[in-house]
Amino acid sequence: VADLIHEELDQQHQLKLKRERIEKLMEKTAFHVRYQPIYRLNDETVAGFECLARFETEPYRSPDQWFAEAEEVGLAEELEIALARKALEALSELPKDVLLAVNFSPATIMTESFAELFATLPLQRVVLEVTEHAAVANYTELSARLHPFRLRGLRLAVDDAGAGHSSFRHVLDLRPDTIKLDMSLTRNIDRDRGRQALAGAL
Repeated sequence: VADLIHEELDQQHQLKLKRERIEKLMEKTAFHVRYQPIYRLNDETVAGFECLARFETEPYRSPDQWFAEAEEVGLAEELEIALARKALEALSELPKDVLLAVNFSPATIMTESFAELFATLPLQRVVLEVTEHAAVANYTELSARLHPFRLRGLRLAVDDAGAGHSSFRHVLDLRPDTIKLDMSLTRNIDRDRGRQALAGAL
């Protein structure tokens, strides 16, 4: 019994440390955004930029590990919103015909924080990427949530199509403007007829 109590206390202590680490990260804005260009293949001009999170504090690790820890301590929504707010500041500095693509989990899209952030943005210049690595609890509710924003010009993209949860359902139910195929489907596509056929069908 004593060992179980000690283990429970240790787990609680570890969670407390992780939460404090995420809170400190956000308080100090110890992250930045890299803007990866998206090119038009027909004329090689820049159509937009995908916003990628990069973290600047110890422990130095990949973004997915930071997001996993934030999820573990109940701060995933806050971290996603903080990063998106910082990323979207660039809209005022970029040409009017350049798009910005930001990633959101389905859970965060359903929050009031998301609605508040997107309330005043020029949505005709924003692409919302919904990753397939997170499951959608209710497609009807998610589509209804996005509907008023899409009426204002928000574009929707399914990210990592073919790599995560319910690939075809994501495409059929969300009806995205853009389908971003996972690398596993596009690698060697120039000489793989099966991959060409699957990409064409999607």
